[in-house]
Amino acid sequence: MKVTFSADKNLLKTVLVVAAVLFAVCAVGLVKHIAQTSKYEKVTASVTGIDTKYDTKTSHNQNRNWYVNYSFSYNGKDYIARKLTVLPFLYRSGKTAQIRIDPANPETVANPLFPAVYVLVCIICASLVIAIARHLFVRKI
Repeated sequence: MKVTFSADKNLLKTVLVVAAVLFAVCAVGLVKHIAQTSKYEKVTASVTGIDTKYDTKTSHNQNRNWYVNYSFSYNGKDYIARKLTVLPFLYRSGKTAQIRIDPANPETVANPLFPAVYVLVCIICASLVIAIARHLFVRKI
């Protein structure tokens, strides 16, 4: 199936530049995240609960964030940490979970969803860049 574009070339060039810049930003963000969390250590933690926090800046409290609370031991000390999540239904109090923590600051927990989001946005942007570039710059024979 062949997809055809019937948009203005200037608009397509603008979308191409925006998608390329967004791709670059996400690629840098992914590399930065991997570099930052590469020294994190895995520990087994117990889920102690889920907290919901509403954004008080809005009048309708529609911006809701969920946080998973963990308790764990690291180097002989007990810690409590919390991590932002978009999938609160995956966590149940009393269950154990493998988390990655910063050895220098054990209350800091790596979020495993961030790399997936970066990769997804990179793939979407790269697909847009390739499709628009092919349309704009490949000669039709």
